[in-house]
Amino acid sequence: MMFFSVPILGGFAKRAVNSTVVINRPKVPVSRYLVYDDDTKFVRNSSECVKLLRSDPDLTPKRIIFENPFDAIESARTFPSALTNVGTKLCFRREHSKAPASSTFAHEYLKAPFRVHSIETSYGFAFDDYLCLILTRNARVLSVLGKKASDLKSISSIFFSCLSSLEIEAPLDAEDFRLLPKYLKKFVCLMKPTVAREMKLDLPESLEVLNIDIIWVDVDMLCNFDISHLSNLKLLQVLPNTRLDSQDYSQGLNIPDSVEYLCIPHSFISYVKEDATLKFLKANPTIRTRIRMPDVLKELEILGSVDTRRAIVLDFHLNKLPQLEYLGRAIGIGPIGAAPVRCIDFKKLQFLDNLTEPMLCGINKTVHFKCKLPDSLRKLVSGQCIFRALHIEATGLKYLDLSRNQLTNINNEMFEIPASVQELNLSSNTMHTMDVLLPDSLQKLDLSNNRLECIPNLPDSLEVSNCHGNQLGKRDRVPKFPEALKWPRLSSNKDLTFSFIERPNLSQCTQLTNLILWQTSIDRLDLSCLPSSLVMLDVSSCGISYLTGIFARFQRLEEVILNRNSLNGYFAHGTGVFGVVFASKIKVVQVFGCMLSVYDVQAL
Repeated sequence: MMFFSVPILGGFAKRAVNSTVVINRPKVPVSRYLVYDDDTKFVRNSSECVKLLRSDPDLTPKRIIFENPFDAIESARTFPSALTNVGTKLCFRREHSKAPASSTFAHEYLKAPFRVHSIETSYGFAFDDYLCLILTRNARVLSVLGKKASDLKSISSIFFSCLSSLEIEAPLDAEDFRLLPKYLKKFVCLMKPTVAREMKLDLPESLEVLNIDIIWVDVDMLCNFDISHLSNLKLLQVLPNTRLDSQDYSQGLNIPDSVEYLCIPHSFISYVKEDATLKFLKANPTIRTRIRMPDVLKELEILGSVDTRRAIVLDFHLNKLPQLEYLGRAIGIGPIGAAPVRCIDFKKLQFLDNLTEPMLCGINKTVHFKCKLPDSLRKLVSGQCIFRALHIEATGLKYLDLSRNQLTNINNEMFEIPASVQELNLSSNTMHTMDVLLPDSLQKLDLSNNRLECIPNLPDSLEVSNCHGNQLGKRDRVPKFPEALKWPRLSSNKDLTFSFIERPNLSQCTQLTNLILWQTSIDRLDLSCLPSSLVMLDVSSCGISYLTGIFARFQRLEEVILNRNSLNGYFAHGTGVFGVVFASKIKVVQVFGCMLSVYDVQAL
């Protein structure tokens, strides 16, 4: 969409579509932690931004990011109101080869000053060389990139009097933390290793968010870090280190009582496999208490590198976690499932009255998972386990993900899930048969990448069904599709023929909009067997050589994918007989590799 067509949108849409505007003349890498959201819009230069904002008074972005700070000065001169009540970010980077010298920026800024909310710089800590007090006194966010030595003294309470968030890419000595501004709310940094055995990290007591990454650690490092004085800390992330995670050690971590979100390496709560028993923990209280979690903790994420020698231990006997809502793993270096959960009292889970979303992965303690979970639970993810049978009791559960397990043949005796479940994911198991009574409330079912030869009885409420990558059609049994079905995916079932589509009640599914059948063995297709409500149809790579019916009967059809089928003469014949092939809403027709004739192309 061209920016200058934006005014034809409604007022609400115009404001939403311009949540963030990035003036992005040079192509340069962004900060490690900066992620643009879906509403971000990029323009080439300041003049294009000015045209965009002048096009309609309702275009009021929340923030504007100037990849070249001199574009901000130009915008302030030509359209001063554009930077009023907007979060403005300036990026000072070496890549601006065609920009004026950075030393002239402060001088030019004073001619047309404007409020700056955020500063990102790779020029180091010599702020006096290119910034000025009028600019920095309102800045709340500062990111200093590059590996040059840090000078925290330059971040004074006078020069950055409102600073609340600080990110420093260059590694810091822990002793330098005492120089940080005393009013910081968020601090992100890399920390050098230390030879100390005990250390209180002298961080500002005002911190609410702390993210520390130890860039390199000697195998003999055994330092107890004390941050218990951070009484306002809400979020704590301790990032993993491969060498640190690969050893058996008893490093402690004093977590402030105020922490509500905690992200820690699995090494803090893991043991060598032989010691991962409740008996061992009771006999070694010092090791067991190396980490105690606050009672106010709401979210706990566990991450780290793969180490099959160790086992995760979730000690609910020691940490009651009465406020815990989310228990999971971060997507990052490696799956927590590689460090198996062995010592966990599942009976304790039911007493976590606020738990809404746990991720229980890598459990190899039992093949029969039988557990009562709290009524507060809404989402449960459990993968990479050895479950063969499940009996889950959780009256409020809506989403259940049991993908990537070892489920093979399940029936009502070995598979019991709550009647409240609306979304069920059983993909990437090895199921041959599935003869179970599914919940009446089920709306989405994912059975992809199994070995199913037939589909079980589907509840009337089902709207989305994913059966990709199975062996449907191998048996003569065909399913009855729910009339509420909107989106069945039957692709990559090599034995599925047209009879699988023709015999069921598919044409009666009047809510069906998307039908995906690519890479099946449908060598012929009668369009009259498909529901007229179709919006999208994909039958690519099916080997179709006989196609009957006319696409024009699908009045809502917008996209049809017919690639790699033998359709020579079809479109020419359809045009000659019916005068039209598609209805008026068609937008996309893909016919790559269909061996069309010249007359087919003319008809299209």
